[in-house]
Amino acid sequence: MVMCSMPSITYIQTNCITNETSYQYIGKNETCDIEKTNNIAACIAGYESVPSDSEEALQKTVSMQPVTAAVEGRGMTFRHYSSGVFSGVVGFGENEDCIKYWWVKNSWGANWWGEGGYMRLCKDVGFPEGLCGIAISTVE
Repeated sequence: MVMCSMPSITYIQTNCITNETSYQYIGKNETCDIEKTNNIAACIAGYESVPSDSEEALQKTVSMQPVTAAVEGRGMTFRHYSSGVFSGVVGFGENEDCIKYWWVKNSWGANWWGEGGYMRLCKDVGFPEGLCGIAISTVE
């Protein structure tokens, strides 16, 4: 999941989280509808930071479990992403052209962004923080 701030992790640890079907992303700030939060999909007991500036550490952690990552997402190419490997984390892979990528899930939902709510973000780009800073601030 692409994370906007650490308070989201603390919220999930305290309150758990519902699923997207029960509480869909609508793209605007509104008052929380408590009735929609009753269908609990997941809870977390705690979290740990993944070593910063290391795509290798990120890959090792992602191979064991999903990871929350903060990325630089203000650019228009990121915001309007629809398909392909983004040269602009629930897993990693390599496409038919041998381009390695991170498989990133956004919290905006399947109908709002990317490839059904996911993005392929270019991996092993040659600098420690990774593309869009993917390896700077990650939590498992």
